[in-house]
Amino acid sequence: MINRNLSQFNANRIGTLLAAPTAAWEAGQVAKIGASGIDVAGTSDTPFGILANNHMDALTRAVYAEAHGPVDYAQAGGATASVTLAHNNILANSYAVYAGTTLLVAGTDYTLNTTTGILTAVASGKLDSAHGTYTNGGMITVNYRYYLTVAEKAGFLDANGQIIGGPGMDNNFDDVYPDGHTTVLLSGNVVFTDQFDTAAAWTVPGVKVYADANGRLSPTNSGGTQEPVGLVISVPTATSPWLGIVVL
Repeated sequence: MINRNLSQFNANRIGTLLAAPTAAWEAGQVAKIGASGIDVAGTSDTPFGILANNHMDALTRAVYAEAHGPVDYAQAGGATASVTLAHNNILANSYAVYAGTTLLVAGTDYTLNTTTGILTAVASGKLDSAHGTYTNGGMITVNYRYYLTVAEKAGFLDANGQIIGGPGMDNNFDDVYPDGHTTVLLSGNVVFTDQFDTAAAWTVPGVKVYADANGRLSPTNSGGTQEPVGLVISVPTATSPWLGIVVL
């Protein structure tokens, strides 16, 4: 989604173009001009701005630096071996777990059930106090992306289907116009979005961002040949899980 309260749109740099008939996307993903119209960009595509509105029902949200702990396989000092994240139905490969500044390794230090949202310490990993590499006292933070539930989506809508919950987000869940056109935010727009790679490290502004394989924003230039989508001006935090960019 796009946070419209934080974003700054330039009315002269907004395009309305024909959408590809079978395309689907979330507001804040990267646009490309495909053979049959506007579509979601991937790592091998030339970016054409940021998609301004949703065009699908299975919407997701980003969670950044959600804190838990202490987590300890040995359960010393009252610590628990498992914790339950605030949300379930987590997208595969969308998560990163840190103990302080140390990136933990899935399967070696912890397991995460993406259906239930239960994270469990692994024996002899960095979340096992009986092991020499127990890290940060078992205190962890987790970044991830999850699918909104029906109830969560309903909480965003008024009787006319307009989003009222959340911080001034997109104006509905499917905003391709009846004539098949959609809106793209072009260069010069300031966009705050949660459509970024939640498994990546976002630590400092000033870096260029690129489309990942899912059309979300990534600090990684795949193959070193991608054209940048934008420049980071604000990184996500636990209290404001939005990535701010200037579209290039």
